[in-house]
Amino acid sequence: KDYRLWFDPYWARVHPYRVNVQPGGAAEAAIVVRSFLEVPSVYEIKIVCPPGLRFEPAVATLRVEPGTVRRLPVRVSAAGNAEQGLALAAIDVTHDGLRRGQLFDVIVNVG
Repeated sequence: KDYRLWFDPYWARVHPYRVNVQPGGAAEAAIVVRSFLEVPSVYEIKIVCPPGLRFEPAVATLRVEPGTVRRLPVRVSAAGNAEQGLALAAIDVTHDGLRRGQLFDVIVNVG
């Protein structure tokens, strides 16, 4: 529908891209989705985490008006026994009912 959905690496993301969290702690971030289309779009964003990490909400549905950006606050938490170091969480995108897959990621630094 728009070439930028294939080429723009930031139309669905978590901000900040690198989230720092202590074991047993939590941090704030935001899911950010941009619409390039001339009609409203519905995005379902699912954050797929490695063991010991969690995003709340883990699945979010966002309606984005034409040509706008939508932000949704999320909470990132690490279990007390979460492995310390860098972990990669995948951002799985469904756009207007069509699953596009794990197109993007976010780094979580535990410790």
